Amino acid sequence: EGQAQDIGAIFLPGHKEQVHEIMETVKELRQICQKPRQQYDTWHGINISRRVSIYITMLFLKLGISANTATTIFLCSGVSASLLLVSESKLAVFAGAIMLQLWYILDHVDGEIARYRRQASATGVYFDQVCHYITPALVFFGLGLGLFFRLHSIFYVIAGFLCAFSFMLLSAIK
Repeated sequence: EGQAQDIGAIFLPGHKEQVHEIMETVKELRQICQKPRQQYDTWHGINISRRVSIYITMLFLKLGISANTATTIFLCSGVSASLLLVSESKLAVFAGAIMLQLWYILDHVDGEIARYRRQASATGVYFDQVCHYITPALVFFGLGLGLFFRLHSIFYVIAGFLCAFSFMLLSAIK
């Protein structure tokens, strides 16, 4: 059993995580990693995201990826989706919509990793919450900017900005 450097070392120099042999089945991993969240999850979260996320969690655990690195990947997928939505290409916008689905699934993975490793932290929760403020706001602004490039009306930029700003304001209040 050797030490392997985590992908997180790219983002956090000096960070190392031991690679684990995952012995648990998917069913056992669900029991360990997926706490009941009915009051928070949407239909999509319960019926799609949580069913898929555990397989990504298993892969990330085998690769030694930390919860904070999973959050960074989650953030990057959301930012990428937002950038794709700005494009004038229908295919790029479609790819952006698919990336948003991946973003939503990846949202579950960081917490599942933290629960598996019993490494939940205030820093990790804060980082996750910041990602929850940034990505949806960027999606609204990206949609507005994308519509501006297609329809040439400044209304969409203003609407996208107002939606992004309103989302961040409402998120900060709650």
